[in-house]
Amino acid sequence: MKISFCHYGNTKMASYRYRVAIPAKEMGAQINNPKADVMICCKPNEQDIPYTIKARADGRTVIMDFCDLHFDNPMYVELLKLADGVTVATQWMADYIRDEYGILADVVIDPYLYDEVEPHWTNGEIMWFGHALNFYSVERIIATLPQPLRVVSNFDGAIPWSEENVLAEMALCDIVIMPETAPYKSPNRTIEAIRRGCFVVAEPHPSINNLPGIWIGNIRKGIEWAQQNPLMAQQRTQIAQAFIRKHYSPATQASAWRAAIQKAQSSSIAARDLLTGPDGPESICPNQPMSIAM
Repeated sequence: MKISFCHYGNTKMASYRYRVAIPAKEMGAQINNPKADVMICCKPNEQDIPYTIKARADGRTVIMDFCDLHFDNPMYVELLKLADGVTVATQWMADYIRDEYGILADVVIDPYLYDEVEPHWTNGEIMWFGHALNFYSVERIIATLPQPLRVVSNFDGAIPWSEENVLAEMALCDIVIMPETAPYKSPNRTIEAIRRGCFVVAEPHPSINNLPGIWIGNIRKGIEWAQQNPLMAQQRTQIAQAFIRKHYSPATQASAWRAAIQKAQSSSIAARDLLTGPDGPESICPNQPMSIAM
């Protein structure tokens, strides 16, 4: 059975790295083969519609993997309803899709990418990293910070974003801050900061509220606490690392992908049986397309 993760982007996009490259490598799956037995459309877009319709007509399995809240776009809803299965990166997104559309999505969280290093402490430098679109969360609290903030991002004035710069800054800085962003967002940046030995100081967010070891609350107070208690901050980061090692590994999430695929295949078989009926393809809804409303 051929499985393919499909995405219009490349490794510069987080959704490609976490939802395509890592699971494909871990599972021995293909990338961007629309003729695969199982096609997983990550970060769906309009160009996925004809491939999806063709796959469904061929009796192949299609999974839609949503990481953005763009359901005000009719195309997003169309793809949602065309899919044999739906996956998301957070429980918040699964709850939203269930409540709004009555569809049960499987949660497959983003695995870690970076190697784990020992928690470290030098001088209490603080940093933030992420896409420019999320910098609004930092602007809201930057004036309250007790010292200058090092920023790695893709906008003028920031340290230019690259994997190398992110890793270098996390080796230099002891604290990574995570101001609150949209509730559907993945915790992947928090996970990677912990993996690299940084103490995370964050505001409450659905995807990280249950992570042990990190500071959740007022960011300035969290920074000051860590700077006054660096040994305890490192110990708490060790606790967080152990939790992530167990729950966020590529192998663990590959198992979650396999379970979602198996469920989608069962749904695909059931849909074909409903359309064809016991007496052949013309016994039920002979003039209807292969896609079914959910």
